Amino acid sequence: MPMRDSMKKAIDILKFIVQACSNQWYSYSILAEFQLQAGQKDEAIKNYKKSLELNPNNEQTIQQLQKLEH
Repeated sequence: MPMRDSMKKAIDILKFIVQACSNQWYSYSILAEFQLQAGQKDEAIKNYKKSLELNPNNEQTIQQLQKLEH
């Protein structure tokens, strides 16, 4: 199923925000959430991991990665 235009636009905007705020863990988490909803599992995992690098104590991200990787 092709990604809806609105979801693609949202992901593109979030990628821009991540570039602008590359030291903010939450921007990676939000991008990952949208990517996951859009079926971009591998990209979501990559961004969840980056979020976790910046904030190793984020339990929600830890749990999400555990679900996705197992």
